[in-house]
Amino acid sequence: MSQQNNNKHWIPLESNPQVLSHYLHKLGVDESVSIVDVLSPELLDLVPRPVYAVILLYPLKEKTAKESKLTVPDQVYFCKQTISNACGTVALVHAVLNNMHRLVCKRDSFFDKFHRSTLHLSPDERATCLEQSAELDALHAEFAQEGQSQAPLENEEIDLHFVTFICQQERLVLLDGRLEQPIVYGSCTEENLLQEATNVIQQEFMAKDPNEVRFNILAVVKNDSVS
Repeated sequence: MSQQNNNKHWIPLESNPQVLSHYLHKLGVDESVSIVDVLSPELLDLVPRPVYAVILLYPLKEKTAKESKLTVPDQVYFCKQTISNACGTVALVHAVLNNMHRLVCKRDSFFDKFHRSTLHLSPDERATCLEQSAELDALHAEFAQEGQSQAPLENEEIDLHFVTFICQQERLVLLDGRLEQPIVYGSCTEENLLQEATNVIQQEFMAKDPNEVRFNILAVVKNDSVS
């Protein structure tokens, strides 16, 4: 989950929709939002709508993403990742803080406070705030121990990495805390975010490693079971 220039290590999160949904709620997002598996690029109609963000877990063999040749929209919230194995939490930060206009976050929750205190900071300064948050340390540690598989050690090398796709100002944007800036792929609407993100995942990630099976696509969605 990427080794960063920092001595701080976290236990990586499991790509488990139920665990990640509970983590999202503990960080402050209303229970009307949850995370679900995207079972297949051919079964996108089964995913609840609206889709607020798409999260990809993929094998980290090299920097797959290209440098962006398109202008990054001004309103994109981007945070660097400087804690090893923190990519799952950074992916959730990107998913939520780029959708604060559409999601309900509880007052004085972690996300609410972090958004208000870091909105006008640089990506590197936001990363420093993540590093220094004792509240986030505790929450991440709690949910990294949950899931169906045994949690790895903090200093264990993990070759899987989470990134986030969002729609911002009618652009499809990839957010990866390892990179210097977001990657803009082209036109997008909130309604077709899932389709456009899946197209990029297939073309830019899966097609380059056709024998690899460790890809997992998740969607942050409106939870139809909660009124």
